[in-house]
Amino acid sequence: MIRAALADAGLSAADVDVVEAHGTGTKLGDPIEAQALLATYGQEREGDPPCGSGP
Repeated sequence: MIRAALADAGLSAADVDVVEAHGTGTKLGDPIEAQALLATYGQEREGDPPCGSGP
């Protein structure tokens, strides 16, 4: 879903510098959300600064 939203906006994951995330507040949901963000924004960043995240 994240990659589809980026594609619709004409962006790549490397174009995003910060992601604001609030999490689900559950032991199951938070790791799933974190893995999705890492899988998307942890790619295409060689040599670039990391993508930050915050509440």
